[in-house]
Amino acid sequence: MSDDGFAAPLGSPVPLQARVLAQDGLGVPGVPVTFVSTQGGGSTADEVVISDASGFAGTTGILGQVAGPQVFEARVEGLAPAVFSFTAAPLPAIALNPTSVSMTLPEAGAEPASRTVSVTNEGDGVLDGLQATVAYGPGQPTGWLLATLDRSVAPATLTITASAATLGQGSYSAAVEVSSAAANNSPQTVTVSLTVVASPPLIELSRTSVSWSLSSDPPWPSRSVSITNSGGGSLGGLDVDIVYPSDTPEWLRSALSLTTAPATLTLTPQPIDYITGEFTAEVIVRSPDAANSPQVIAATLELFNPPTISSPGFNLLVLNDAVGCAGQSPPGSRYRVYFDYWDPDDDIPVRFGEVAELYGEPIRMAYQFKPAGNSGSTRLNGEVDGDTSFGTAWFEPCIQFGPAENISVALTISLYDLGNHRSNAVTINILRPVGANAPPAGAPSQVGAGH
Repeated sequence: MSDDGFAAPLGSPVPLQARVLAQDGLGVPGVPVTFVSTQGGGSTADEVVISDASGFAGTTGILGQVAGPQVFEARVEGLAPAVFSFTAAPLPAIALNPTSVSMTLPEAGAEPASRTVSVTNEGDGVLDGLQATVAYGPGQPTGWLLATLDRSVAPATLTITASAATLGQGSYSAAVEVSSAAANNSPQTVTVSLTVVASPPLIELSRTSVSWSLSSDPPWPSRSVSITNSGGGSLGGLDVDIVYPSDTPEWLRSALSLTTAPATLTLTPQPIDYITGEFTAEVIVRSPDAANSPQVIAATLELFNPPTISSPGFNLLVLNDAVGCAGQSPPGSRYRVYFDYWDPDDDIPVRFGEVAELYGEPIRMAYQFKPAGNSGSTRLNGEVDGDTSFGTAWFEPCIQFGPAENISVALTISLYDLGNHRSNAVTINILRPVGANAPPAGAPSQVGAGH
């Protein structure tokens, strides 16, 4: 009896059955039948099988690992053999690269370590149904390893992540099994080794940037940075260096309280004669003990010349001005308040049109009535006789003195430039004129000066 052949995967079992017949067509029992592989490198479960009462003898053949024709024969002495022909089809096969990974982590480290393994099909067909499973060795702690596949069909990437958060110093091992029901070599294994070492010292800075915005007149304030050890062991040998861009003057001074953490780094700007503008530097903090040395602090200094105002004064324009102070009830008295200004940086916000005027409300005025004590502040524009560098500015407030006991008001005035830099403050005191907040309107002019 011979088979007409069919296809089967490499290494798979196939049925082999022959019948020994007499000349009359009846089965012959008790005859030894030998089964052998003659092509393809296969094998048989039984080499010799005795025919049964009906003359049948059978066993299982195992296809070899060579793709293509696979041939078996059933042989009886003195008879022509029965031939069994199959076609061995290649199966998908799992290939891993690499097949072992090793990692080193600091003890109780918060950051895990990861490695990737490529998973490909070194056989034929489609390698799907991929799964990854972590197996720990006898006596090994568990839970420190995670294995994930980005997809279940090859090619895929296996990511192996180890964490030392719960582990002490020492060596640990595990295996990741990659399996697929479609593969002829499932499962395949990646061996994983992890070494946990003592955590090294680490430089930790309380801030990584410092800045100043200062007038050109010292003294200038310091900034402090705390230096601590966020790792293990002892953090010593602390040292600081300051690096400046080319053509930048050395404008910063550093001082370390200690060379072993915890320590305090104090940074203080130094005077730069006759220079304004923005300056930068990098403060480099080093330690030969630290795994993350060096660390950098970005330092920035804005140095400016603030505006200066002087010669403040005032005069009374209209007593109880019902027109110019119509928004008050009863109407206040309208004054002209003036001062001289000077700005070396030439950036007073002056707009030139039919008149030259301040814009953006750069005048800040605080007021306090005496003796009642009611007070407040406001922001104002004004007109100028001058330009963005120097001149005289004025504005015209309406002052309602209110209760009869108020005998004066103090006005404190300052001026801001376009860089939002504040001038010095000047104060003028205005006495309550006779008849203020009471009719009739109009009174002799009142003139005064401030300081």
